[in-house]
Formats: sequence, C-alpha cells, structure tokens
Amino acid sequence: MVGARGDDESRLADPRLARVRDAADAWRDARDRAADAADEFADALLDARKTGLPWSQLAKAAGMKDSAVRMRAATARQPTQADQIGVSVNEAAEQLGVTRQTIYRRIQSGDLRSVTGSNGRLRVILDD
Repeated sequence: MVGARGDDESRLADPRLARVRDAADAWRDARDRAADAADEFADALLDARKTGLPWSQLAKAAGMKDSAVRMRAATARQPTQADQIGVSVNEAAEQLGVTRQTIYRRIQSGDLRSVTGSNGRLRVILDD
C-alpha cells in the first residue's frame, strides 16, 4: 500500500494539479510582495513625518490625498515577539539557495518550521 505522501506526489504529477499549485505559489508571492511594499511605504511615511514634513507634502509626493496617506501610515505595525523569530520567506529562500515556492512547499511538507508574525506573514525557523 502506498503511503499518503506517495499518494500526494502522484496526484501532483497531474498537470492540472501542478498548475493549481504553481498558481497558488505565484499568488502567495504576489501577496507577500504587496505586503512588503505596503510596509515599506508606511515606514517611509513615518520616517518622513519624524523629520517634520507635513502630510500635504507627503500626499503630493505619493500622488494621494492627505487622508489616504495618513491611513497608510497608520498601517505601520509594531513588531511582536513572533516577528523576531526566524527569518522571512525571502530571507530563507536566499539563505538556502532555493525559490520562495520551495520554502512554502517545505513548510507544507513539514520539512521546515514556521510561525506567523503580527502582519500575518510567515517567519521561517531555520535550524543552524
């Protein structure tokens, strides 16, 4: 009798399932890149405000209304303990010399451990 893992591997050999898996990986990548960009934007806004720039100038530079810029800045999150554990999926992929998709697959298969940070994104725990 073939084990569950073997069954999963044979099912993923189906090109339709492989396409779904690849599309899900691409979606996760896009979602994470968008979240990273949103975090960077919020941090840039807060840093600029600390130097005394008014909201109106920041809004003009961003091509947005004042209220939208203020809302974006409010999305900046304070790190939690979970954010300090492990590394981001990008960092894990870089350190291991693999793609982000491979990191997600290794987490799903149990080969890598992860925790979810305050921003909802995975932090990968790499054993040294």
